[in-house]
Amino acid sequence: MPLLGSIIKSGISLRSKISFERHRPEQHQRKVLRSCRKSAAAAMRYRCRRSPSSCRGSAATGRGRTRCSSPARRNATRARGRAAPPKLLVLNNALDAGKVVLLEGGQGTLLDVDHGTYPFVTSSNPTAGGACSGSGIGPTKVTRVVGILKAYTTRVGSGPFPTELLDDDGERLRTIGGERGVTTGRPRRCGWFDAPIARYATRVNGLTDIFLTKLDVLTGWEKIPVCVAYDIDGTRSDELPMTQTEFHHATPVYEYLDGWSQDISAARSLADLPVAARRYIEFLEQW
Repeated sequence: MPLLGSIIKSGISLRSKISFERHRPEQHQRKVLRSCRKSAAAAMRYRCRRSPSSCRGSAATGRGRTRCSSPARRNATRARGRAAPPKLLVLNNALDAGKVVLLEGGQGTLLDVDHGTYPFVTSSNPTAGGACSGSGIGPTKVTRVVGILKAYTTRVGSGPFPTELLDDDGERLRTIGGERGVTTGRPRRCGWFDAPIARYATRVNGLTDIFLTKLDVLTGWEKIPVCVAYDIDGTRSDELPMTQTEFHHATPVYEYLDGWSQDISAARSLADLPVAARRYIEFLEQW
């Protein structure tokens, strides 16, 4: 068991699909990860079933042919000669005709089953790469990737959240921002803007543009903290931790910016914003 021992000693990668009790914080050890764990596990089982590698040999039939135990292999055989799915043709024909095709991801980067904070993830790939595999559009045809970021950070369900606010500030963000899950209606966990997460999302998705939303929710705070790095057991880290243990031990390193009190809900350009709000945006752009 030398390999298993080395994994336990070094910590488990967030990209791994296995975890042990010791890699989860104590408060989560007995907690049921309801929908997230079930959907992620179901997705991995589905991938295994449909993969050609799941065919574990064959047996000769009375007609001299081979029979595979994998449903995926049988379905692939039946599908030979069929036309491509209409969705693939429609989208690619539209692109060939010079039309604009917009693909939207429904969840955040850290919920991605491959690049998120597994096992606290969804069952699919809401990152930009998943748009290609899900639509049948080749990656070379994607010309722009726009990331949607809030002026603060939110998360639904369990999982690591270094900047989470469990005080009146968190409740205030949740109330003013109307932070509830679209599908489940669960209240979102709220925290200050997390620059390492933003950098990670930018890198994983290959973002060309960032669309900042809900800046007006921050109106009224005298000082607004921004997480620029983490302190992990006394060591500063400017990037997202690569193990679950480190992520759960991470505490935010904040820089504080001046807030504003003016109502900016009617602002339609940078010139309409107060100086402090513009400086907040410019500071986020640096990270």
